Amino acid sequence: IAGVMSDENSQQLVIDLATHWVKVFEAFSTPESKSALDSTVRTLCRILDVASSEAAKCVYQSVADCAWQAVKTAGSEEGVKGVAEVAANIVHAMEMEREWYRKDRRRLRSRRSKRSLRFRRDKWRRVRGNNGHTVVDGENLENAILASFGDGTLDG
Repeated sequence: IAGVMSDENSQQLVIDLATHWVKVFEAFSTPESKSALDSTVRTLCRILDVASSEAAKCVYQSVADCAWQAVKTAGSEEGVKGVAEVAANIVHAMEMEREWYRKDRRRLRSRRSKRSLRFRRDKWRRVRGNNGHTVVDGENLENAILASFGDGTLDG
């Protein structure tokens, strides 16, 4: 350590740090900086006043009561069953997704299914108009939107 600290680069670092802090303190030694510091201290005092007010203490107690009720609910038999049910649903959904992914990968191996998957992907990307043509310009888009409302009857 002594060898590193006595190196010329280490000495230059100390000089550069000292120069840096002298410049910083010179830059901040203005009346505006003094005013900003005073304003910061006043603001912090106001924050502490608000945080220690009676109304704030009531809020803190309410938050503590709410947290305690949440802990009691989560620790109850119903809460444990609810957490277990949510976990089971998530695991089931993950298993279904994994199974679909495996089947999909098998389908991807054949050339025909690659075309089928590409068609399904492209189908999602297209917006169809009421006459079956792909919507490209504003007129077809307007017709597609109007056609989605149906003919004005309840039968659609």
